[in-house]
Order: sequence, then structure tokens, then C-alpha cells
Amino acid sequence: MGPKTAMSVLYVTGVLQTYFFNRQWTFRHQGNAGASLIRYVTAYTLGYFVNLVALMGLVDHIGLPHQAVQAGMIISIAALLFLLQRYWVFPNTSATMTEAN
Repeated sequence: MGPKTAMSVLYVTGVLQTYFFNRQWTFRHQGNAGASLIRYVTAYTLGYFVNLVALMGLVDHIGLPHQAVQAGMIISIAALLFLLQRYWVFPNTSATMTEAN
């Protein structure tokens, strides 16, 4: 299996597997589940395309080893997704309401 195909299969599997756990345990989100799922899938879709573009540009066009590129992208995408989840996908609505008062 090629690196882009492997990344794609693992990405979809990971997104489906982790939504529930991140919502319940990591962020203890009490908001609308449907809306947060849409934001979650949107965030991971963005992460997927950033990863894919990096592989295409750095591996296919520049010729860097895909292992090194993917290793760097794992760290970069993890940071991006954490920030998106923390502040957009599963926002702490009680803190937001407290700050507004």
C-alpha cells in the first residue's frame, strides 16, 4: 500500500474512532453532539488535506523521503487538531459564558 493510501485509510479510521472519546473524556463537552461532530469532521478534513498537500509537495515534487515528511506532519497536524478541538470543536461554553459576564 502506498503512503498516501495508507494515510487516507488510517485517517478515516482514526476520525471515526476518536470523536466519542475526545468529546466525552478529553474535553468533557456538554454541547450539541451533532454540531460538534460536524466541526470535528471539518477539522479532521482540513488536517487530512494539509497532510496530503505536504506529502504531494515535499515527497512527489521535491523528493524528500515520505517517512521523514510524515513524521513531521504527525507532530504538526496533532498540534493543529488539538487547538481546533480545544477552541472550536469542543469549546468550553461555561468558561465562555463566565467571561462574557
